[in-house]
Amino acid sequence: MNRQLFNGSSDEEIQITLSTSGEVFASPLLLGFLETFPIEQYPNARFRIQTNGLLLKKRWNRISHLRDKIDLTPRQ
Repeated sequence: MNRQLFNGSSDEEIQITLSTSGEVFASPLLLGFLETFPIEQYPNARFRIQTNGLLLKKRWNRISHLRDKIDLTPRQ
């Protein structure tokens, strides 16, 4: 997914919202997207993740390199 959508670079602000209908930390596709996102090429990217938090502690280490770029929104 990253190679198809983010194959260049940009200093533009980019807001990416993940999983409004599922759980990011349970999805191999979405978690893999975050793990391999080329943040060096898109330094102003921001991620909004909706989560119920159940797998957050267990899988946070896989995306912790993006910690300053992520806004977590608990599911209501």
